[in-house]
Parts: sequence; structure tokens; C-alpha cells
Amino acid sequence: MTILTKLEKDDVKEILSEYNLGSYVSHKPVDALGNTIYFVNTEKGKFVLKIFEKAEPEAVKFQIGLIEYLQNSKIPVQGIIRNRKKESIFKYKDKTMVMHKFIDAKPAEHFSIKLLKNVADNIGKLHKVLLESGIEGGDPWQEEHQFNEKKQWTTGYSAEFSRLVKELKKNVDKKNLRRCIIHRDLSHSNLLVKNDKLAAFMDWDDSGTDFLAYDVAVFIAHGIKDNKKKLRTFFSEYSRHITLNSDEKKAVYYFIKDRYLNVANYLTSQKQVHDYKWLDNSIKWAVDGYKKYENMELEKFLENIS
Repeated sequence: MTILTKLEKDDVKEILSEYNLGSYVSHKPVDALGNTIYFVNTEKGKFVLKIFEKAEPEAVKFQIGLIEYLQNSKIPVQGIIRNRKKESIFKYKDKTMVMHKFIDAKPAEHFSIKLLKNVADNIGKLHKVLLESGIEGGDPWQEEHQFNEKKQWTTGYSAEFSRLVKELKKNVDKKNLRRCIIHRDLSHSNLLVKNDKLAAFMDWDDSGTDFLAYDVAVFIAHGIKDNKKKLRTFFSEYSRHITLNSDEKKAVYYFIKDRYLNVANYLTSQKQVHDYKWLDNSIKWAVDGYKKYENMELEKFLENIS
């Protein structure tokens, strides 16, 4: 495990002194990419300390503000705990940190039909709130990155991506794709579930203005893959809140392949920083997923979701 910011017992005690969370009991790091996460136990319970390693202050401020907005809108998120000064964000030894509530649930591993219906319903509610919010900002990434043929790839896959972009531009009218703030990383690991229900949308680091269809594509790539029954179940529940137009449905197909390529590229680059054994398996999963959708024609995908 690679810990980017190491906190000793005295460090955590000093951080806790700024909160009304009780006395220190223990703390331990959690596997994470990009940021540093600790589970913190006190006499009053368990909490999650998140340390932002690279994010700019404005990006962190946006993210935390978005989480609090969604919390107030009854969307299940991991709530922020404010310190004694009523601050959501604080600095410790030049590091930007936040304290989250601990949620007694686990990342989704398998989506039963019952769980899938609940998650699809919640994603639909989330998107409805975000579309109506008028909120702007967040991680800019590359503007309309899905359509950018000149996207920089550090570990290969450039030929596959270039071909994908050409097909996307040929078959999808970009003007018909709605944009708003989206999560951008609705993978199974960022969905905490318990008793076949969604407990919380996690990790809003990548949130920003993007195509609504991209959020749907990311969830499908990670949670459903090419399962016909589950594809239809998802769209049936999701459409109770949001109805995707024809171009958005086509875009989902291409964005799924885009997601698989992005994951393979990103995780390959992370092998230079972390020594997690699961990285190789996850890269293989992404490449295999891309190949499955390469072998599925657009018309077949549209048939499977109708």
C-alpha cells in the first residue's frame, strides 16, 4: 500500500481536537488512488478522513459544496462533518482535508436485479437534481474529451481511441447531448450498498460539467457490462426520472467504450506510482470490456436497452 501522506497518532489527535468527535482510539489507511484516506476511530464512533493530495483549493471547495447541496436535496452521499469553527474544509501541515461520516456499507460487487433497480432509480434522481440545479464548475478535464481526437495517451490505446472518436462524430449529433454537473466515476467501488439498496454515492473527485450520457455509460461499463436483462432493467428504472433522447442513447454506447479505454490507460499509468496487485487484473478487465463492446454493433446495443 502506498500512503502519500503518513499521519502518526499525534497528528490524528491534533486533527480531532478541532472536532467534537470524541477522543482518539485508532486510525488506519485505506487503499486509494490519488488521495490519502484514513479510517479514524474515536470513543464516539468511526469516521473517514480524506486528504486531498493534488486538487486545487477551488476544486476542493466546489466538490464539498456539491456534496452538501446533494445532501440537502436528499441524494444519498457520504456526509461532511464540520469542525468546531463550522468549517467543512481545513488545513493541516499544508494539506487540505475533510472529515466524512462513516457509512456502514460496502462497495457494490454484484448487482442483483433488486439492487440494480434501486441504484438505477437513485441515479435517475441524482441526474434530475443535477440537471435542475444550474450548478457549474468542477474538474474541467479536457473540454468534451470524448470527442477530442488529440487526447493525450501515455500508455497506448491511441489508435483505438482515434477510431472510436471518428465513429462517435459520424453517428452522434453532439448538439443533442445534454450537459450538467455529473459524478463522472459511477463505478461499483464508488457506490456503497447495503441490503440491496444504495447507501451512498462516493468519491466526487472527478465531478464536473460533462455529458449526462457519460455518467450512464460509466455505470453500465462497471456495473452491467453487456448483460441484456440488466441493461433493460436499468433503463426502465432510470427513465422514470430521465428520458434519454436518440443521440444520448447512441452516445452511451460509444462512451462505454471510451470509459474502458480511459480506465486501462489511467490504471496503467498508476502502476508507476502504486504497487497494488489488483491493478493488473483491473487493466485486463477494462481491455476485455472494450473488446466486448467492439464486437457488439450499435444497433444491437440499442435493441438491448429498448
